[in-house]
Amino acid sequence: MKGFFSSLPKEALEDLPDIDPSLLKPIEERITSDASLRWSVVRRAFWVHGIDSLADYLRIAKDYELSSVVDKIRCPTLVTQAENDPVSRFAGRLYDALTCPKELLRFTEAEGAGDHCEAMARSLFHQKSFDWLDETLGVGAS
Repeated sequence: MKGFFSSLPKEALEDLPDIDPSLLKPIEERITSDASLRWSVVRRAFWVHGIDSLADYLRIAKDYELSSVVDKIRCPTLVTQAENDPVSRFAGRLYDALTCPKELLRFTEAEGAGDHCEAMARSLFHQKSFDWLDETLGVGAS
């Protein structure tokens, strides 16, 4: 399964977060037709933020940007980026702005992990993330 946003025209992706809401209808239909997605997006994310549409959710996401505080991050930081995920398209920019110990892990479609949150290959994501934690925290070191 391709990522939710892969069906959108490239120009629309470039307009994020100010995308034409009508272009999001197929994605919203997919979300509302799946009980798990409906709970996590509509019942949880929309409710938490007091909104009622995917377009609004994409617009408010900018309120959670890190550029004004990224220089204050001091702990070791893992940044991940999925190849086909427009949400993670700026992961490299975040990585470059970090001044703390850091690592960037890229996930690809060839690995089955190219979509948002590496959703189709969560075990690979977990393996790489936990390996990073083990190395970073010195777990298992003698």
